Amino acid sequence: MLWSKQPWEEVDGLGIDELPPGRFVSGVTPTSLGDVTVVGICIPWFGSRSEAWRGDKRKRHWEDHGRFLDGLPRVLERLPHERLIVIGDFNQIIGPGSRAPAKLRRSLQSAFPPGMR
Repeated sequence: MLWSKQPWEEVDGLGIDELPPGRFVSGVTPTSLGDVTVVGICIPWFGSRSEAWRGDKRKRHWEDHGRFLDGLPRVLERLPHERLIVIGDFNQIIGPGSRAPAKLRRSLQSAFPPGMR
């Protein structure tokens, strides 16, 4: 959920079809600096079975997490990079102490286009 004193415009609750439902929302809100795009995400946790609604209940640890990270760059690259805020629960420790597989640590870092990192 995103909140703003100003009305939201260009609200998107899907991102792209490949993202699990209920884990992405974005909108544009006016500010004194100009329009700001805000993206709220909840990357599935390592044991998520968020795709079970499609009938596939045999997921591996980190599978939904990886699928979300596969789709996230496609959503972010189409948004303006100026005045963009990405917030939420990344469900991954960034840096030392991360239990995520190395591939998914790299996927999280590379999900954000150059200039956003």
